[in-house]
Amino acid sequence: MLSNMITITIVAWIVILFFMSMHETSKRNFKNEIVSLGVLGTFLGIAIGLYHFDATDIKRSLPLLLEGLKTAFITSGVG
Repeated sequence: MLSNMITITIVAWIVILFFMSMHETSKRNFKNEIVSLGVLGTFLGIAIGLYHFDATDIKRSLPLLLEGLKTAFITSGVG
C-alpha cells in the first residue's frame, strides 16, 4: 500500500540522517532535516487518510483513514 511505502521511505531517511549526524567525522548535524521529514510524514499521512475517506460510507472508509493516520504517527514519532 502507498502509505506503507511512504512510511518506510521517510523512516529510512530519518535513520540515515541520524546516523550521518552521529558519525565522528561529520561536521554537520541534521536535526532540522530530521524534524522536517517527521512533519512531512505527518502531513502526508493525514492527507492520504483524508483523501480516501468517504463520509457517506464510513464503515468502508475508516480502515483507509487509519492507514494514513498510522503513517502520520509513525513518521512524527520517529522524527
